[in-house]
Amino acid sequence: MSHQNVPDIDIERDIKASPEIWIPNIPGESSRKGRDKHPSSSVEQKVEALFRKKFHFTREPDWCLPNSSQIFSKSTSQCEWKWLANTLNPYYEGNTSDKAILDDRLIKRTFEKWYFGVDDTGNLMELSNLEGLEKKVRSEFGNVQLVTADGSVNCQDNPAEQETLVHSLHFCEVVAALTILQQGGSFVLKMFTMFEMNTACLMYLLCVDQKPVTSKAGNSEVYVVCLGFQGIDPKMLDKLKENYGPTPNGTLLPPSSIPPSFWSQLYKASEKFKDYQMSTIEENMNLYENQDFYAMEEIKEIQRCCAERFYQTCQPIPTAEWICPGKSMKMSKNMSRQKLQGTWHERQSDKKMTHQEVVHRMEDQYRSTEQNGGLTQVAMKRVEVRDKKLDEFELIAGKPLKTITLSAFCSFTVLEDWNMLCDRSPVFQSLVDTSVKSVSWNDPVEAFFQLTPISRRTSVGFRAYQAGHFVRSSAATSIQGSSMQGNLDICETAELSKKFLTVELLDGLISRLEGKVDYIIADCCSMTDTISSASECQSQYLFLSALYIAGNICNPGANAVFFFPGLLTRFSAGLLFLLRMCFQEVTLQLPQHPSSFRLPVMVNCDGFEMSLSVQKIFERLLKKCIDLKMSDNIDVLESVPITTLLDTQFQRDLEKFNDSHLMQKICSLIEAELSYVSMEGEHHVNSAATA
Repeated sequence: MSHQNVPDIDIERDIKASPEIWIPNIPGESSRKGRDKHPSSSVEQKVEALFRKKFHFTREPDWCLPNSSQIFSKSTSQCEWKWLANTLNPYYEGNTSDKAILDDRLIKRTFEKWYFGVDDTGNLMELSNLEGLEKKVRSEFGNVQLVTADGSVNCQDNPAEQETLVHSLHFCEVVAALTILQQGGSFVLKMFTMFEMNTACLMYLLCVDQKPVTSKAGNSEVYVVCLGFQGIDPKMLDKLKENYGPTPNGTLLPPSSIPPSFWSQLYKASEKFKDYQMSTIEENMNLYENQDFYAMEEIKEIQRCCAERFYQTCQPIPTAEWICPGKSMKMSKNMSRQKLQGTWHERQSDKKMTHQEVVHRMEDQYRSTEQNGGLTQVAMKRVEVRDKKLDEFELIAGKPLKTITLSAFCSFTVLEDWNMLCDRSPVFQSLVDTSVKSVSWNDPVEAFFQLTPISRRTSVGFRAYQAGHFVRSSAATSIQGSSMQGNLDICETAELSKKFLTVELLDGLISRLEGKVDYIIADCCSMTDTISSASECQSQYLFLSALYIAGNICNPGANAVFFFPGLLTRFSAGLLFLLRMCFQEVTLQLPQHPSSFRLPVMVNCDGFEMSLSVQKIFERLLKKCIDLKMSDNIDVLESVPITTLLDTQFQRDLEKFNDSHLMQKICSLIEAELSYVSMEGEHHVNSAATA
């Protein structure tokens, strides 16, 4: 399909004629086929002249970046390859494992090359993130000669609607490419079938080239290769941006605006790829039913020949020219999602399981975990970080978290199971609905006295405190010298967490204490339900406030105990990392209680010793949080750079501990669910007998 065969297009006119614009959701699966899209053709031949600066939109950054490196390394020694990429942020806790790619090996080793948007989600379908991308590209790149896009949407539960589901993402990728691409540049876009009107509208602007042989022949992937960008009228681009992002229905252009000659070309191209795909599917079905020895041997020989030809054509890249030279790419247990089990119909049947059936299935799955006990305690020794590195800590802010659906500090399968159980659990919902409302004192100082009870006594027995620590005012009274009484106001948890947070408030609290203390107990869960993962998001300011106070009132060698809902987010994990820089030893402990899914994590700290550099980090972090506290659209997400925490013993220990915590909560909630089901059954039997 050639650009020369397509008549002049007045997109602005045609868009005005179509008031409703249909546009998707976020990225899906892809595989290694990028090198084959750039055979010895005009694309590779123009590398020296064109492809020096590159941007890549992706869901799975495993093919295009390495293969672009291959092309550049072979084409010219004078070509400077400068690249930037975007994908859903695998470290943003509000993303989900079925959308974000969990194999972060390339990302964490080239972290500075990845753009996750102004909200840190990595969602390029937000216009604000596109605008942020344009600013970053203009300031750091100037012009971009090549844009590649292989994003997709997870369509495994609805494969028949793949083209419809993925269209809006393709639209956003095209608009983004038109926004940052320089005149004369090139664009490669992965698409699928071309049967829908929305796809035809995009293809009216672009030209289809070929399907790489390294793309699975049985799937619907095709690649649109566009050479020689002619530029775009700013008014037209603004009109496209008006419809940027996911919208429910409509088409980009009215059908009457597309000439018959284009429809004919698109039909022939679609039929060609459809025939190839059907032929392969039929062959696969035949081979599946008739696995003849000689036929299978022939397939293996073809695979060997293809691999040999591919190796000869591409040739290995010299080690010095690798994207991550000299860096290990070790596997991690979160590297890939679980493989789908059973047929599509069987998976659909599983979705129709009753909650009781799901609970019984999970009981069988987690019973062995409960019997083994899991990891209930982790001791972490003091860590030293060079002062220069501390000064480089950059605080990341972005879209506020409402709940935690992804974490770099636990197994995604366990977190998914916990969230799924909570969403469907009548017991969980009843606990949340009947929880005591958050209570604050009219005087914000009194409120923080309640939130961070501090004991001046050096010999507080922890067991005695553990038995009654929910009577939070008593510990604070021991400091204040009088009972805490006042008018009570009901307020939202999140509002309380941020509303009263000021440096003056915390410094006022500190000044009211007579001298320093040897022991601190801080319950950072008092204003949350401590049940759902959302409670950790709501409590992060309380945790930070408690650490700031502790850093200012502890004697050298003092001990501290902090209670916190969980340690799943980058913010919480970062605060824990900073704690290790303040104490000789930090021990994480899990509660042992029949209803332990309601109890928090205990962080026991021994041997206080804080350097001036660490104190400045807390002050800087607190100031950043205070600066953002009046905004509902942005929040601090990282207290320590994620790259400092990844691939460390700290991450591995915290991951094991969080897995044990989540599994303990799952087992406890399952036990409560089974009791609830049993009680419901008895109630129905008694009702029937009475009737």
